[in-house]
Amino acid sequence: MAKCFRTWTVLEHGLLEKLSGKVWSVSGTMPSGTVQRRMAVVKLEGDRLLIHNAIALRDADMAELEAWGKPSYLLVPNSFHR
Repeated sequence: MAKCFRTWTVLEHGLLEKLSGKVWSVSGTMPSGTVQRRMAVVKLEGDRLLIHNAIALRDADMAELEAWGKPSYLLVPNSFHR
């Protein structure tokens, strides 16, 4: 099994898109520039957040996300996303 990264590497990504009061998203590209990636965040009861396909965010964007709610669940689509 591949080793997991111990630190986040923040790659180029767009702004947090507020799709609704309960769903935010952010997209970016991988270093090759050809593979698009997207993270979705869903706000649950009690200000908990469910994060699907996490993307390392810039400090300001992460602070905005954490002000919106507490990251509580992380869904990893498959082993390539670790």
